Amino acid sequence: MAANQAVETGYAADDGTHPLTTPPRTRFAVGDGTVPASPIRSRRERKKKTKKQGKRKRPAAPKAKLRRRDPGSGWHHEGGDDEGGHPVFGPKFVHVSVRGDHPHSRIILDVRYQKPGGGYGGEAAIAVAMVLDAAQRLPGLAGVCWDGALRGKHRDVLMKAGLLVVSPQHDGIEPRRLDPHTSCRCGARHDLWSENGAVHEAEVLDTGELHRTCCPILRPERRGRPGRTRWYHLLRLPCGNEYRLRVDSTVEDTRRGFNRAEHLRQHPPDTDGYRHCYRWRPDAESINAQLDATLWNRRMIAYGSRQQTLVMLGFALAQNSLTHYLHPGQPTDLNRATAA
Repeated sequence: MAANQAVETGYAADDGTHPLTTPPRTRFAVGDGTVPASPIRSRRERKKKTKKQGKRKRPAAPKAKLRRRDPGSGWHHEGGDDEGGHPVFGPKFVHVSVRGDHPHSRIILDVRYQKPGGGYGGEAAIAVAMVLDAAQRLPGLAGVCWDGALRGKHRDVLMKAGLLVVSPQHDGIEPRRLDPHTSCRCGARHDLWSENGAVHEAEVLDTGELHRTCCPILRPERRGRPGRTRWYHLLRLPCGNEYRLRVDSTVEDTRRGFNRAEHLRQHPPDTDGYRHCYRWRPDAESINAQLDATLWNRRMIAYGSRQQTLVMLGFALAQNSLTHYLHPGQPTDLNRATAA
């Protein structure tokens, strides 16, 4: 239903080609994982509350207090397990959406529950499945924005499906030597390295230090068909010549254990393509804030994963219904009043 609404609204429609560096917002999806607070407090939260209140005298021989258990909640990290995130107790859901440039135009395409203990890889696996499912229903979907949950093996699957994947580069990824370019017209050997998601040429200075110079990307290139798509960067080498380098993982990379998609990005950070696409990523955080605002006392209002998933589906349907009613192309009474 959400995919049909997106196509009817004009989002992710197969209406011809689009620039890979500056795709329109209506053809780009954004996603994130969110953890609404559990309807019950965890043992850690109860202890923290007791410490703040201080010790109080209790009546002798108190009766045992029965506490309800929420089987759908667990401990998750918001902000990333390895990026200074903080633990949150509650049910975790992963969502993906698409929207236009005007207000109240968001359409939530999918919402799925993540079991406790899935961790970082659990969100990424669900995200890949959701985006691939959305791409099958939306023929004009160009790509997706996500946070650091997506690693190279996840981005590689989405790239081979023909999608642009824009996410920040992880800290701690060391520069890696790539295949050297030995057949350049200048006659020199170009020692290529990956650094911060981009391609650099390394040269040894007189001091013996290794200096790396970034090779500007003239344009990203997509070849093949969905499911077997290959991605390339057309680079400008320091000598002035052009060179085409593969961005997604190859069979040779798999044989030697090199995760090329972890070290190279279709749109590396600090590039125009990255800044153009990743500016839509905060819309996923807006969904999280809107969800918390609609929940009573900012806590989940149901127990168990099945009932909590029903709450999330109701939230998504409400958001999509509002978009359907307020879309400028729909002849609603509110639009007539606004125009008048």
